[in-house]
Amino acid sequence: MPVCLRFATVYGVSPRMRFDLTVNEFTKELALGRELKVFGEQFWRPYCHVRDFARAIELTLASEPDLVAFNVFNVGDTTENYQKLMIVEEILRLIPDAKVSYVKKIEDRGLPRIIQEDCR
Repeated sequence: MPVCLRFATVYGVSPRMRFDLTVNEFTKELALGRELKVFGEQFWRPYCHVRDFARAIELTLASEPDLVAFNVFNVGDTTENYQKLMIVEEILRLIPDAKVSYVKKIEDRGLPRIIQEDCR
């Protein structure tokens, strides 16, 4: 029975840590005292904690097959959309002396071209 779960961008501590994801990468770099270079700080992304992904998978597996089979479910919440700048500001509350620089980007590679043009 196929079911598709479309995940937002994950963050949080897990047994197999991923430091190539925005929140984890930013936190690691700043906690290690490295300067963080942020590209396109104004771009928005949906985020979701790893525990919430685990709950979504568990719920899907425990659900009646008739309810989930051949469906696609978005795992995330539009209220958890944040700009990279917002994430950096939260980390800076905990590490106020951290060094951050910003590189302005016009194009958001995370969005399809047609959406980018509609947003201008």
